[in-house]
Parts: sequence; C-alpha cells; structure tokens
Amino acid sequence: MKPPADGTRAWTPAAIMRTSGAYWASFTLHCSVELGIFTALDDACLTAAELAEKLGCDLRGTKTLLTALTALELLEKSGEAHTARPVARQYLSGKSKAYTEAEIRDLLRGAGAKAVSRVTLALPQGCAIAAGEF
Repeated sequence: MKPPADGTRAWTPAAIMRTSGAYWASFTLHCSVELGIFTALDDACLTAAELAEKLGCDLRGTKTLLTALTALELLEKSGEAHTARPVARQYLSGKSKAYTEAEIRDLLRGAGAKAVSRVTLALPQGCAIAAGEF
C-alpha cells in the first residue's frame, strides 16, 4: 500500500492490529532470549516439560511461551516436542556466532525491561504476576 501524499502513515485495520500485537511479539522474544529457550532448543527437540525442567521453569509458563514462539514461527512443533527453526538457531541461540543477544538486551534497557524482568523471575518459580505489577 502506498503512503498518502502528505507523508502520514496509512492506517488500516490490519496495520492497527499489527501494531497492537507488536508489543506481545517483542515481549515474547525478549523473555525467551533472557530465559535461554532458543539456546536450549538449538540442537534439541524437547517437550514443554523437558524444557521447563532443563531451564528450571514453571511448566505452565513454559507451555505459554512455546505456544507463542511457535505462532511467531521461531519454533517448530512436532507432536508435543519443540525445536528452534533455522533463523532462531542462527540469530537467537547462544551457540551461534551470529547470536544477537547483546543487541536484544540493549533494547531491554527501556520501559519493557521491568516487565521482562518480572516474567523471567516469576517463570522459574511458577508465580502469578498481577496486572498492576507491570
């Protein structure tokens, strides 16, 4: 779609929904990098229970993140097991020379850092986070 001649953004219902969901996609990515999910699934195909045990995380929270990462097409799911897709192995796994962790962590220095920190601290304990704590 061509932008309007006056240089403003052409907002459509689809563009509004993409923008609205962008935070959640970003949040999911940041939490997953912080927890080491992509590194753990780089060369392994693990169930949510196996990954939760490996990372010392709550099973329910791990399942939620895995579902979101699969929807974002960063993970592949076969039966009950997940593995990192090639792009995630290349850029999001700590085993890769092209790992972008430093760049992603730099982005966390802003307002999202508090929310990501709360989730990555709560997930291993299986704690609930109240909406007002973000």
